[in-house]
Amino acid sequence: MRLFKTLLLVVATLALTGCASVKGLKNFAECKFNFNNVSDVSVASINVQRVKSFKDLSLSDAPKIVQAFTKKNVPLNLNVNVSVRNPNDQDARLDGLDYILWIDDIEMLTGTMNKQMNIGANQTGTLTLPFSMNLLDIFKKKTASSLFDFACGLATDN
Repeated sequence: MRLFKTLLLVVATLALTGCASVKGLKNFAECKFNFNNVSDVSVASINVQRVKSFKDLSLSDAPKIVQAFTKKNVPLNLNVNVSVRNPNDQDARLDGLDYILWIDDIEMLTGTMNKQMNIGANQTGTLTLPFSMNLLDIFKKKTASSLFDFACGLATDN
């Protein structure tokens, strides 16, 4: 009988924990989302938030760009930061997220965030979505300067 009561208590605790988890996910769906900014933008390991166009590259940056084009891999890395406001009286929880990045009506890439995020009742938090892509896969017909100018625009159009 004692074992039965202990098992019953464990099952009840797990059920309550599961209900709280589902409620947290429901609350996250009711949150208000707003684009905040793009941060940590780099092309071929060059921080493009400090330059306005291809012409602004330093002498030490040029070989990195040439090497990236030679290898046919021009990596663009960035973080998209989204402000999340929880209007609920209870915490909101997100266990993971699949997402798609669209820019200028072009589907750039998809991604998955596997970390957990909790936002307290009536609080605001920032959801950071990391992106990494090869610019050449997306803009196969563009010139080096137009690709770089596009990436610089991401860094400055916050």
